[in-house]
Amino acid sequence: SARRESQKADAALRAEIDTLRRASDRQAAGEGRARKKVLALQEAVKQTLAAARDIEALVSEIEGALPGLEERKREVEREWEQVSGEADR
Repeated sequence: SARRESQKADAALRAEIDTLRRASDRQAAGEGRARKKVLALQEAVKQTLAAARDIEALVSEIEGALPGLEERKREVEREWEQVSGEADR
């Protein structure tokens, strides 16, 4: 009788250990997935910041060229008006 109860207690403990081990394995797998997601998000942030720096550099370059382009546009418009006026005569 004592032996039987000891076996039951032992079986219950083994079942509890197995249950805890399975829960731990599931949690470890979830942590691994979460860790991979975090790494992927960190890489995405890194790439986004690099792209933002590239875009800022392009904006600066374009803004720097804009006054010269506007002046060239005015020159071309003056030339066109002059040629157009001469053609009308």
